[in-house]
Amino acid sequence: MNIGAFKRETKSEALSAGTVTRKRLKPEWKEEPKHEVTSVNAVIEELCKSIIENDITKFHVTLSRFNSVYIYRLRKTEAADTIKALTDAIANGTTFLQNGQYGDDLIYLLKTIFESYNVPDFVAESTFYLLNDKADNFYVTGSLFSLGEALLNLNKIKPAVCYKASEFAKQCLVKYNDNSRVLAIQFLISFLHKANDDVNKNDLCLFILEYCYDRNSKIRRFAVEGIEKYFRHEKRAPFHSYVRFTKSCQDTDKFVRLSSLRIVRMFADFFPNEIVKEDRRFPLRLGDDAFTTVCHAMNDLDVDIRSEAAKLLGTFDDVAESFLFQTLDKKLMKNMKRLSDGRVASGASSEWSTGKKLGEDMPIEGNEEEGQSMIPTGACGAFVTALEDEFKAVRQPAVYSLGKLATKRPVFANACIDHLADMFNDEIAAVRIDAIRALTPLVNFGVLQSEQLKTLLTGLDDASQDSRIALLELLSRSNFIQTDCIKDLLSRLISSLHRFPRDQHFIFKCVSSIGARHSHLLADIVAEVYRLHPFLARVEESINDQFYLVKLILILNGAAKSDSICSLLPDYVKMNYRFVRLTMPDLVPCIKAFDHKLSSSNEMKPLIIPSHSVNKIIGKEFSRLLNIQQTEDIIYRQKLYQKFLEDIKFFLKVEAEYAYSSNFLHALATVLFLMDKIMNSVKNDTLPSFLDIQETLEKIYFIEHECNGIPKDILIFLLECSTNLNVIYAGIRTLVDAKGFSAISMLNDELRRVQKKLIELDAEPTQQLGNLLRFLIDPTKISDGPIILKSVAKNNMVINDKVICEFDKITIKSVKIVEPTEVKKFTMMIGLPTGVPVICILSNFTPEDIPKFRIKVKYPDDTSAYFLPPRSDFCQISDTQWSLHTHVLVVVREGIAAVTMAQFTFGIFFPRVQCSSVHFYDRCFGFIPSSSTSANTNGQFLALPDTDDLLKKASICVKTEPMQLKKVS
Repeated sequence: MNIGAFKRETKSEALSAGTVTRKRLKPEWKEEPKHEVTSVNAVIEELCKSIIENDITKFHVTLSRFNSVYIYRLRKTEAADTIKALTDAIANGTTFLQNGQYGDDLIYLLKTIFESYNVPDFVAESTFYLLNDKADNFYVTGSLFSLGEALLNLNKIKPAVCYKASEFAKQCLVKYNDNSRVLAIQFLISFLHKANDDVNKNDLCLFILEYCYDRNSKIRRFAVEGIEKYFRHEKRAPFHSYVRFTKSCQDTDKFVRLSSLRIVRMFADFFPNEIVKEDRRFPLRLGDDAFTTVCHAMNDLDVDIRSEAAKLLGTFDDVAESFLFQTLDKKLMKNMKRLSDGRVASGASSEWSTGKKLGEDMPIEGNEEEGQSMIPTGACGAFVTALEDEFKAVRQPAVYSLGKLATKRPVFANACIDHLADMFNDEIAAVRIDAIRALTPLVNFGVLQSEQLKTLLTGLDDASQDSRIALLELLSRSNFIQTDCIKDLLSRLISSLHRFPRDQHFIFKCVSSIGARHSHLLADIVAEVYRLHPFLARVEESINDQFYLVKLILILNGAAKSDSICSLLPDYVKMNYRFVRLTMPDLVPCIKAFDHKLSSSNEMKPLIIPSHSVNKIIGKEFSRLLNIQQTEDIIYRQKLYQKFLEDIKFFLKVEAEYAYSSNFLHALATVLFLMDKIMNSVKNDTLPSFLDIQETLEKIYFIEHECNGIPKDILIFLLECSTNLNVIYAGIRTLVDAKGFSAISMLNDELRRVQKKLIELDAEPTQQLGNLLRFLIDPTKISDGPIILKSVAKNNMVINDKVICEFDKITIKSVKIVEPTEVKKFTMMIGLPTGVPVICILSNFTPEDIPKFRIKVKYPDDTSAYFLPPRSDFCQISDTQWSLHTHVLVVVREGIAAVTMAQFTFGIFFPRVQCSSVHFYDRCFGFIPSSSTSANTNGQFLALPDTDDLLKKASICVKTEPMQLKKVS
């Protein structure tokens, strides 16, 4: 490249008389030889010629030239031709290749070509067969094994070709240097995995097992790792090798110890009830012995070994209870000893004094009969050691394993509560959350005492909301037998609500569950909670007080299970019940005593949906909708659609299980109603309204992208509807504005979208849709407006009567805004992005939905920006719930001096290829700005509903107060 071309051109100056110019010579070490670009075949011929002529210098130059320039530029057949030429050169150049280094260089070159190009199998087999025959003539053993390993892993050669090489590799392990021995053991391991003959595989496995104790740590490592992979694939192992691997757990090499631990764990699955006697003082079940071996690894000096051991402990399924309890006590327990006569010592307690009995102020082991431990002393208290480890990588898997082991063992679970509760004070937030989640399923097995509850309640002071939410879930499942526990818990929850108002929803759910589970304890604290006086009436508390709502929800849930509580409550509580029952039907259950009194006094029926299944109630309405679409009279059919939409509104604001399916059915009925109206207009040669097209598309987007559990048949029907709407829009635009609109471009985009959607649904188009797609392929027809409209005029948009819909599985993605809950003012520097803290709960989201989540920031000048929160700001609460803690970036532009409002709308964003094409042409001519959907050049944004009210969009406004940057002089 001419460097002068990048410089400013200047006129050369004339040299004065006597002026002499000198050119500085370039040092020799800076001069780089420039190779002439020649063909690959010429370079290979030159390389082979240097081998025949024994020209070492030329060999090195040509080889380095091929490696740096030509090796990754080979064409179709050049790779195979190059391999054949190099193989012949290696086989014939025996004199030159007596030095093993040169032969190794060539064979490694062959290996690189095989790995980089798809060479035919017969070329690989002939190459390896020829080199294997000539291996005795020159010193290339290590590289030959490496080539064989690569070809086996690439499935280029069959194991039958490698039998001779495998025998040669066995000899190499005995008499050659360490480098060749390492490559030989790697080749044998690859051959072991690919071999088909079970007899030869077993013999080779036993041969490799002998090298698990080799003097070379690399050979031990590759041998043990290869055997581990073989055992896992074959799901079997020789029983007699078990003791070897228990000893390998003490190997000096870290990787040998890691693989040996995993192999010992596999033996516990293969032979759980076999008795181990070799090198053991007492016979033990292999499952128990393997468990103690892994426990002993918790004392290893390497943190990776301790971390792996902590993970493996949780995978044991069949372990004796006594061994499990020993992991919680560092002192050897009585029942883990065998006495001199062979009996197991009685009792299960530790030898240390409990401090609760007279005369237990010293260990009593000296008074016991002489016994021997059934478990290594270092394995005692394995979980205690792991939970006290200084590294998070050990504590975190230990917490998970302890919780997993205790899940199916109620007695052991009760003993684990204190240990896991202590982890609530861990310095790492992730460990604290894991400890809470591990303890959550265990609290069902026992009863929390007052002291244990106080330890757990310290977690409510955690700065991490995720930890507090997890702890509230744990408390909601806990069991108590003391009234004081309920009092302390209620007091701490109210204090937590004072400190963290954004936890209100989770605290309400927690007290709702606690009240329902402990109605027998609430009668004793009603008077204290409401401060009732035996003679004086209590002043009614405000229903808008969130702290009062905590107590109210708790007591009402208890009253639903116990009629005695109802008689103790003040009269105003019974009136408050009506309000919270309507506003929080998922938190406050039906109380028959209150509903009966209210209905008899006010002559009003309470808002109670009959206790039938969702499928039965909503399914009945769905059948009614299918019958409406079959009505022949157009005017009467439109009236029936309107009547249906009015009737279904009753279900839109009730319990979530009904609200989800009823909102879906309302949207589907709206689509059918508007499609019927639009199609009738097209059939009567009148132009339908753009606003009807817009509303129909918005309802289709809602069902397709915001609802989960929709049947495939309905999705195909909605795809057909959106395609017809896009075609109708293109036809109308062509009639209205033939010069300024290109129907061909839009309909081609629509054709690609429909084809891609059908592939995603793994479905064939219906007959109507197929005819429409064939019409869109013809560019001569889709440029004329009347022809476009005629193509859809004959279509009948009706749902198939045989559609099966499971309404109880339908959910709707929604967002609950936790912070900010009200309009707040933020001071911002003009022109600089400022983060506004936002906390929200995403419901019914899948991991695939998280990358699509956006927050739309709309400024006063009608400009918008879509904010993508970092993935680290999302935290999964449950299978379908996620919490988001982020800072939304807002920018105040130049020229704004007054306080303005910025609106945040929460939704999901889809790329353009997945969206209807109508939204990307002239910003939807005839459409009005919508709060439900918007589009830019990259894709389409769909606003999500609010969790508390599915009819509202999840949005919040913030005030922005601009501040001018101070200029430093």
